[in-house]
Amino acid sequence: MHKLAFSHFLFSFEEDSLYLINNYGNLLNTITNSTLEETFLETLNRLKPTLEIDEEFHFSLETDQHIFTIFIQKNQKAGNYDGYIFESSSLHLLLKNTKISSRKLLIYSHLKEALEQEEFHLVFQPIIDVSKNSIVGAEALLRWKGSKIGNITASELIPILEESEYIHPIGYWIIKKACKEMKKWHLKTKLNLELHINISSNQLKAANFGTTFLSILKEEQLDPTLFTLEITEHSFMELDENILNNIHLLSQNGVSFAIDDFGTGYSNFNNLNQLPISTIKIDKSFIMNALDSEKNIEIIDIMISLSKKLKIDVVAEGVETKEILQLLRNHNCSLIQGYYFSKPLHSSVFLDYIERNQVS
Repeated sequence: MHKLAFSHFLFSFEEDSLYLINNYGNLLNTITNSTLEETFLETLNRLKPTLEIDEEFHFSLETDQHIFTIFIQKNQKAGNYDGYIFESSSLHLLLKNTKISSRKLLIYSHLKEALEQEEFHLVFQPIIDVSKNSIVGAEALLRWKGSKIGNITASELIPILEESEYIHPIGYWIIKKACKEMKKWHLKTKLNLELHINISSNQLKAANFGTTFLSILKEEQLDPTLFTLEITEHSFMELDENILNNIHLLSQNGVSFAIDDFGTGYSNFNNLNQLPISTIKIDKSFIMNALDSEKNIEIIDIMISLSKKLKIDVVAEGVETKEILQLLRNHNCSLIQGYYFSKPLHSSVFLDYIERNQVS
């Protein structure tokens, strides 16, 4: 399915007009400013009797350049309605599966409340340098335990975030929260541990992302050289001027960049040579299946060997067994992340883990 652009708005009907209570995203403005046979408000008023009976409905609008699908649902507050706008020529594929569409809408509809009610939290998975028998840093990972919809897995949440405008406020929340926790570790342990934070291409497309990120670090009095921003391989398919400007600005100020899930097919070693990439993280699918065939081992060996020739660090993700760890050691990969050493930990537990330093 193509990537979906998404907006969420809250409204009520007042006689023949629409009273807008809240609007997140720009698609509503795009629709209302488009030339249509029937205006958006006229369409909503025409379908209002259906909404009173069914409590929800969806319809499509087509302009010269876009196809929009709009979902309308009754809000829990009497007289209010939630509107969800998707821009995608392939959204009909989603609508064929009611379970998928209703699940995604449920998650979308609670994102704003989850942020306001502080339902998100971070966990941190240690990154170990086995050549030095020491913890060198951690990756910050987002988790969400919804008060109304329960636990949402990262594999379910992250793609939805990246489809919506909520990636920006929630992304900045992750950065700020991770920085505050990192500062606690430094004050308590006196160790300059590195912090890895996942960043989407949509965040990097924001013209002010780089300056905002650096201002957060300055406010917390943290050294930019201790930060690595992880971007996925598919981000290389979306490089534009803002992304490149942000990458170079941050790199010039000491922030490092890593390619996450390396080996899944989107980038190549030419990208590593042209961009300020300091680290690759071998996709865990290669690591977890490393012992299944000689071919997997050869692929891992090539990745490690070429990266080291380019003076790029290699982190192996998804290491769960002693056998895999030994294989990676034999191939000169010393930076390890995975359940063999530790699952992702809450900040206070991670701090205890550092202080115990039980790495073998």
